Amino acid sequence: QAEDGIRDVERSRGLGDVYKRQVIIVTHNVHQALRIAEYVIFLYMGSVIESGPAKEIFQKPKHPETQAYLKGEFS
Repeated sequence: QAEDGIRDVERSRGLGDVYKRQVIIVTHNVHQALRIAEYVIFLYMGSVIESGPAKEIFQKPKHPETQAYLKGEFS
């Protein structure tokens, strides 16, 4: 698998498992984000509105714009 290849290169360079890999996915699909995200940054009109652990953002959003988006009031 691809991850095994990455680990082999890291080990050959003496890096071991020092680095934590992160993947950034940009989506408008809330269900996709719910399924795969650990951390969420909600952007609106080019500004960060709210960020935090995915469970917190999706279950108890603090900002009114985040709440409205999750309710489907705008997209």
